[in-house]
Amino acid sequence: MLHFRQGDPYSNVRKVYSVNIVYFDLGEGDDYIYHGTTVFMGLHSKSALQLNNKQRQMYGASGIGDLYPEYYIIKVGKFNDIAEDTLDQWIYYLKNNRIRDDFTAQGIDKAREILAYEKLSEEEKREHDRLVEENRNRESEIQTAFTDGEFKGRAEERASSEVKLLEEKKQIAANMLKDGVSIENVSKYTGLSTQQIEEIQKN
Repeated sequence: MLHFRQGDPYSNVRKVYSVNIVYFDLGEGDDYIYHGTTVFMGLHSKSALQLNNKQRQMYGASGIGDLYPEYYIIKVGKFNDIAEDTLDQWIYYLKNNRIRDDFTAQGIDKAREILAYEKLSEEEKREHDRLVEENRNRESEIQTAFTDGEFKGRAEERASSEVKLLEEKKQIAANMLKDGVSIENVSKYTGLSTQQIEEIQKN
């Protein structure tokens, strides 16, 4: 995405963050997250390059390192599986390919959906994709029918299709439960309520 155009002031330049996730033992150290900033040292004077007062005001920065890229190295293998914050929750996922039910990090729910999908068999994936496509087509048909003034005449047909779709969702939910997927993830994946899934589990 272009953030800087010819003629724009340099104050419009966006800060760059480089995040490196490594699964090999890069360097030696007792931590699993390392942070680095850009520092410029004089070859002769050995002094660090600094911003002057006007530049600090112009860029809203206190030092050169605030303008140039920052670097993060995440050594997944060094993580001890104790998630103390939301960043740790993501590292736990990267290391174990699993998300605990109590994780709340931003975007983690989407990762849960992906994991639930990946746990399905190939046949179940095809069935899911078919249902998604069928539902997309149905929504498109409903919108067209509504626009053409035919919405009322198709109500009975839609109701029948919705019943069929519900039964198919219940079947997929049952298969996911057999594979050990949690009720919470089954609900998010199929759109069924927790109560509906608990009823399926009882049966």
